Amino acid sequence: MAILHFFGLAFASELDQELQSTQLPKQSEETLPYMSPEQTGRMNRDVDYRSDYYSLGILMFELLTGQRPFEAKDALDWVYTHICRLPPSPNTLVPQLPEVISNIVLKLLAKCPEERYQNSESLKYDLTHCADYLALGKTIESFVLGEQGVVQKFLVPQKLYGREKELQHLVNLFEQAVNGQTRFCLVHGYSGVGKSVLVNEIDRFQVRERGFLVQSKFDQFQQGEAYSALAATYSALVQQLLQLPEQQLEQWRWNLQTALSPNASLVLERYLNLN
Repeated sequence: MAILHFFGLAFASELDQELQSTQLPKQSEETLPYMSPEQTGRMNRDVDYRSDYYSLGILMFELLTGQRPFEAKDALDWVYTHICRLPPSPNTLVPQLPEVISNIVLKLLAKCPEERYQNSESLKYDLTHCADYLALGKTIESFVLGEQGVVQKFLVPQKLYGREKELQHLVNLFEQAVNGQTRFCLVHGYSGVGKSVLVNEIDRFQVRERGFLVQSKFDQFQQGEAYSALAATYSALVQQLLQLPEQQLEQWRWNLQTALSPNASLVLERYLNLN
């Protein structure tokens, strides 16, 4: 009898929903291949229990095929991989694997949490259904996946609605910036109308270009602190840069020192005060 051991639960949360920072948690390289797209902090959506189904899908893929669905070079490459790359179908690697089981794994590996299994009961039902066919030596007949069980928690979909025009305008500006042009855009509106959510949607496109999205704001309760927004912006950038390999990090050090000199000490002082 084979015994499986699961580890890496130190990053689990008991919260129904949790906003993941763009700074990846301090974790070993062994756990990066198993994080969900929303755990990267670059999907503009909270992390909930459905994140675990994605990680389970990675494990099942590896158990069934002998290899992981994705490979990457470093932490930022893993971010891009989990968000942008689609996994191959397991039965293309193992032809004798039943198509239904292959589809179960792909459903677990859906990039959007709403497209994954929504509760463990439905996953258990589908796997048991397949096991019953295999125990009788029969071919597993196709059936609709994920229909059984009751949704564990009511979660409001986090898709952005009614901002298609504004988002497309931001995307167009982003594409122009990628092509080497300099673009400046102001997003205005009353507090709570969703400005930050709209801007954060660009992060998915940044990942495609291996870029960084950093932002901050001038808080009404921090008017007595000069340069607080700029210091917060640099802080967010530095936290993401620290995930780069040493060779790229050295190039960024040179770029920042060249651009900030002779004001580097001022920026550093504000950064240290902020942290």
